[in-house]
This record gives sequence, C-alpha cells and structure tokens, in this order.
Amino acid sequence: MNKREIKKVKAKHGSGIKLANLFGVTTKTVSHALNGKSNNDLAKKIRKTAVQMGGDPIFND
Repeated sequence: MNKREIKKVKAKHGSGIKLANLFGVTTKTVSHALNGKSNNDLAKKIRKTAVQMGGDPIFND
C-alpha cells in the first residue's frame, strides 16, 4: 500500500512566515511549496511541517 503524498496544504494564517523562518527560506519558497508549485524534498518537508502546525492537507489521488 502506497503512502499518500500531500500535494498542497491550506495553512493556518501566519504560518507562512513561521515556516520561512524555521527553514531559512523566503515566504515565496514556502508559498510555492504549500501551493504545489514545487515538489522537491524541501517542499515536501515544508508541507509536512505545515500540516503538523495545524494546516489542512490536500491530496491528489
């Protein structure tokens, strides 16, 4: 059974700046990760962390 991959995350208000500071990247990088515009390892980590911070994951099945 394959693990479902998070494609996008509807993050809580204000978490974009927190994620950017946490990962040492720009808010634009975080935005691209959360909106599924990038899918590299960093983007996947950002999405996973956003969900752990209370964001809602969006899956493309």
